[in-house]
Amino acid sequence: MLKAPSPGEVRAISEIVGLDLGLGYAGGEGSKASCFSISIEFQGLVAPRTATGGYVGRDNLQRVRLLTLGRREVEYVDRLNARIIIDEHIKCGLSEDAVKAALGALSLALRLSCLGKGSRRGLGCLDITRVYGRYSSLFDPGRRINDVIDEVIKYVSSVVSGRRFTNVARRERGGLANYRQCR
Repeated sequence: MLKAPSPGEVRAISEIVGLDLGLGYAGGEGSKASCFSISIEFQGLVAPRTATGGYVGRDNLQRVRLLTLGRREVEYVDRLNARIIIDEHIKCGLSEDAVKAALGALSLALRLSCLGKGSRRGLGCLDITRVYGRYSSLFDPGRRINDVIDEVIKYVSSVVSGRRFTNVARRERGGLANYRQCR
């Protein structure tokens, strides 16, 4: 059973993600922009299609049936090719493990959660086909997802282990240590 995090735990997690992993923090004191910039280059525009009554072409798909209940139409794009470029936005002095943890979180989000406002409905999923660069192993589509998760946990643990938590986060239900046990 998972419990909702306390306000102190939420604050600690926000600081870890925003400051320690360099993903941006808006918590008042110490606010900072993300260390990374993400740009997308679309390669060949594809006209959107419309699905009605659950049908995508000749296929009657359950997810589309649910989205088109009540005679609604859903527009979608199939087989859109894009290149996602992740660069250092500002110099943040992040450790190697912090960069790997941040990019690993993005990798897992792309593989497990999809993108956009329809992502919870099963839309916006990506197939990663090729990855280039120094951290490409985190995005490798051929790797088992459990291996990527274990690797990212290792990097996050390394970043968090050197952090001092506020007394509030430590006191409330044992702090962040309890969340490791939920895995």
